[in-house]
Amino acid sequence: MHITQQQIKLIGAKMSLHPFFVPIRSIPSSKLGLPPQLTRKSVRCTRTRLHLQSSEMARDSQQTSQRRSANYQPTAWNSDFIKSLKNHNVDEIQKQMAEKLKGEVRAMIGDTDANSLTILELIDEIQRLGLSYHFEKDITRALDRMFLSVNGTNLWTQQKSTVHAIALCFRLCRQHGYEVSQALITTIDDVYDVYGSLDELELFTAAVHRWDIEAVETLPDYMKLCFLALYNTTNEMGYDILKQKGVNIIPHLKRAWADICKTFLMEAKWCSNRETPTFKAYLDNALVSVSGVLILVHVYFLLTETITKEALECLEKKLHPLVECSSLIFRFSNDLATSKDELERGESANSILCYMCETGVSEQEARKHISSLIEEAWKKMNKERVAVDSPFEKPFIETAFNLARIAQCTYQNGDGHGAPDNKAKNRVLSVIIEPITLVQRLQHRSNLLATVS
Repeated sequence: MHITQQQIKLIGAKMSLHPFFVPIRSIPSSKLGLPPQLTRKSVRCTRTRLHLQSSEMARDSQQTSQRRSANYQPTAWNSDFIKSLKNHNVDEIQKQMAEKLKGEVRAMIGDTDANSLTILELIDEIQRLGLSYHFEKDITRALDRMFLSVNGTNLWTQQKSTVHAIALCFRLCRQHGYEVSQALITTIDDVYDVYGSLDELELFTAAVHRWDIEAVETLPDYMKLCFLALYNTTNEMGYDILKQKGVNIIPHLKRAWADICKTFLMEAKWCSNRETPTFKAYLDNALVSVSGVLILVHVYFLLTETITKEALECLEKKLHPLVECSSLIFRFSNDLATSKDELERGESANSILCYMCETGVSEQEARKHISSLIEEAWKKMNKERVAVDSPFEKPFIETAFNLARIAQCTYQNGDGHGAPDNKAKNRVLSVIIEPITLVQRLQHRSNLLATVS
């Protein structure tokens, strides 16, 4: 079934006018578990009575007088009277029409052949009408298909996805509880790698550095969506941490995003100018541009119970070996897997090419050298794992190790992120989706016992 914009708006119009589709913001108090008598009018009357009673009590303290009675009769406008006005025959017809409309909308949301952007726009329309509470399970299943897909065709990995589509998917997924910060990093990286001209990238980098909502007016339209998503998400996280832990982390998050955008811009300049930097210049920039530092800054605030000045300095001023080595492994693993494709695209900066140009060695020797640097980084990380004076708590340390592990796992057989093959997809399926049978568990246990003995 192909869904058009006209169909979306037509269904939305029908639902918004239908008496059984009440927007959530206008649900009556009786539906929210409140007494039917608790209306705005009754609240105002109660307030008035309290005011009159307090005035009369003040007068009674000075003199005693006979109260007058207005002989008011009980109100006729009670809930029983309202219920008596219902036409049950008409109600039944409306219910049937409502169910039919809901069925049509569910079919549209669940259409697996429809374009992902079309489904996202349909969900957005339903939410704006205030009717999403009718389709919560359907919306969740649709977002699951797009966000959790492992077949390489989800919205995040589609090369033709527009910034509008990614920004919309980002917003909806965040609203429904999906963690998509890594997809936001990917989106901004694509802005620098694919969409933006150097002049536009200068504007975006300056806007992130200023961290001023008014800076959005200086940006092209496609960059406005990206900046607003970044700005709102970061401030939202800052608000949550301030409420939970009493620490304002927005300046630290702002600095982390400004730093990574600065490194993205430098890589864009190298590519535009066909410039190959020195190995050290490349590495200093790449340590940040690989996004490891940015990820770990966010992780620190989310996982750490007690935020300390010492730890913040190790994340910002001089990188702690744990953070530096984890990012190095991330960067080198990426370069070993993607350098050939990057050279074909005309990119002039990666660790292998920079080392070859600087030392004159072959590609094979350069790869061997980069692999040895990965081994050295692991040795340093293992020392930090048992250090007694680490400024970081155990959950953060484990996450830094996991970042390095997943980098090697993702890139050990090629670009498992940007161009996943069947081997990469099968690995994800076997780890996350497919169950481990009892026979496999017993065989694994038997192998372990054999190894120990």
